[in-house]
Amino acid sequence: MIQYNIITGKTKTGPYDIVMIVRKIRNGSVTGDTLIQTSDSDIIKPAIEWAQLAEFFTETKDEWTESVAEGHLHHHNLLRTLSGGWRFLQRNHISSVFSGLLVLALIFMVAAIHLTMTPAFRIFAYMASVMVGHFLFSCYMLVILRTVRGQPVDGPYLQSKILPVIGQLLISSLLISFIAIIGLALLVTSNVVEVSVVGLVIITIGLFVLTIYAFAPLLILDQQYDFWDAMEASRKSVMKSGAENIGVLFGLFVINFIAGLAILLPMALTLPITTGALAEIYDEMFS
Repeated sequence: MIQYNIITGKTKTGPYDIVMIVRKIRNGSVTGDTLIQTSDSDIIKPAIEWAQLAEFFTETKDEWTESVAEGHLHHHNLLRTLSGGWRFLQRNHISSVFSGLLVLALIFMVAAIHLTMTPAFRIFAYMASVMVGHFLFSCYMLVILRTVRGQPVDGPYLQSKILPVIGQLLISSLLISFIAIIGLALLVTSNVVEVSVVGLVIITIGLFVLTIYAFAPLLILDQQYDFWDAMEASRKSVMKSGAENIGVLFGLFVINFIAGLAILLPMALTLPITTGALAEIYDEMFS
């Protein structure tokens, strides 16, 4: 399959597959004048001069007719977004392997807590596991982002991106998941209906916080943002994207939360679908 590199001055970014390049054309981050080099040629020329790309500059773009500014999304709806995530999963079956490993890690963590700790300490361990789970999910998001872009995923690259920012990721994971942690603690430890209802309300608020800061991990890993700058950039961009798009992002997190309540196993399927969709939205918003 032909891969494409984007040339900006002396900088080469990529490789990207045709799907990613077309997405960049449609969201305006690749224009007709953008210099492109293909994997099967040493020639560098404007994107519009490559025959396989030229048609995408003249097609009727439907929802893509408005120009995209950073932090602004075209209107999405949950069904179409999930359909895109499903197509991503069909094209990239390996993503379900990574999600399965993540789910197994979470199951092992929960089982270890349940089997080795007394009830008095168990709740604190579960709360810590939510933060660790968000950290692992952040690393998983990077894998999916690379896959969405048609870029290779290998150990050395992941280490070079993750190891230098482990501290930043852990801090952001704690801040982003803190409200959800409190809600989950109330939900799972109380036999009082009223307290459980309060816990569920707090979890809902926590899921909204996760929505607002959904892209902070990728900004840290992919673009080397400081954790606070990443959180602010994510918050501002998501809030500017409009109520309909916020609802779509919130829905993706709700789907994973419901899957997590079902003994975690369904997340092996829901994670690649929802995270593939999140990665595509991230590139639309921040490319």
